[in-house]
Amino acid sequence: GVTQADSEKGLRGSDESFCDSVKTNASLLRKRIRSPRLKVREYYVGTKSNTLTYLMYMEGIVEPEILKRIEERLAAYRIDRILDSGTEQQLIVEQGRSPFPQIQSTRRPSFAAEELMEGRAVLIFDNSPEVLLLPSAFQDFLTAADDSFLNYQIVSMIRGLRYLACFFAMTFPGLYIVACSYENMMLPADLLLAVQKAAEGNPFGAPVEILMMEISFELLREA
Repeated sequence: GVTQADSEKGLRGSDESFCDSVKTNASLLRKRIRSPRLKVREYYVGTKSNTLTYLMYMEGIVEPEILKRIEERLAAYRIDRILDSGTEQQLIVEQGRSPFPQIQSTRRPSFAAEELMEGRAVLIFDNSPEVLLLPSAFQDFLTAADDSFLNYQIVSMIRGLRYLACFFAMTFPGLYIVACSYENMMLPADLLLAVQKAAEGNPFGAPVEILMMEISFELLREA
């Protein structure tokens, strides 16, 4: 059955979540977009599992080249089983060795419907509550499911904070190492003295300290 979304929590919008049935998931999108231009193409992936897959898009809005490339990627491999959208997600990416996400996924039908109206395609797999949104750009990973339902001024400010937080997370550890280990004059005198006092008795240097901190954060998140 259709349940409430246990992830991608938002302030506004529907709380419905995709489920494990591909036909129910397609119905949840048709419930929101009652247009004959919403098209469905049916595929079976996995030579032994024969997993039912739907490719949904808005005719006249999506670029035909996008649909062509998705179909080419779906037909570019042979594998025994596709039991979840995560397996398919790894197979159809163009840069398979990259550790960074290249395809966005969601469990919220309201968000998927919004993206369909923006010209993106949706891949739905049987037995998986996660649908794939194609194509995906960098800014897509910094959007939330309820951004479309809030005041544009508030959303613009929140998105700016997301980009700022992303920038800080990538640059501040390196700047800290540079300031503490190589360019001490970058820090104000009072801050430099405080950092040096805190480092007294610490057997590790700044690079090892930052690396251990990052690993600790990851271990806490996994736990």
